[in-house]
Amino acid sequence: MSQRRRVTVKSSQPQEERGFIDELYESPREAAAQAEKERAEAAAKEEPSTPAAVPGPRHVPPPMSLAEIQQVPKTDRRPTNFALPHALELHRRMTYFKVDHGVQIQDQITAAVDAWLRNQGY
Repeated sequence: MSQRRRVTVKSSQPQEERGFIDELYESPREAAAQAEKERAEAAAKEEPSTPAAVPGPRHVPPPMSLAEIQQVPKTDRRPTNFALPHALELHRRMTYFKVDHGVQIQDQITAAVDAWLRNQGY
C-alpha cells in the first residue's frame, strides 16, 4: 500500500508581487475592513487628540405646513424606504388616516419626521 505525501510548491514570484496576488484572493469584507482600518489610522495620525465634537445641523429649513408638504411635486421628492415594527401597526394606522383625512402616507411621514427632528434640535 502506498502512502501519499503532500507536496508544497513554493512560488517563484518575488515577495512584493505576491502581496498584490494575495489581495485578489481577499474577500470583499476583509478588503473593506482593512481599508477602514487604514483610513482610521490615517485619520488618527492627522487629527490632534481633541475630543470629537458632535456635528450639528448646518442649515435647518423653515417648517412647512401639511398643505405645503402636499403641494411638493414628485420630482422634488427623494424616495426613502423604512422598515417599521409590526407591533406598532403604523401601516394600518397611516392607511386609516389617509382614508379619513385624504393625506397621503408619504406626507404623513414627512410631517412626523420633520417635527421629530426639530424637537431633537436638528
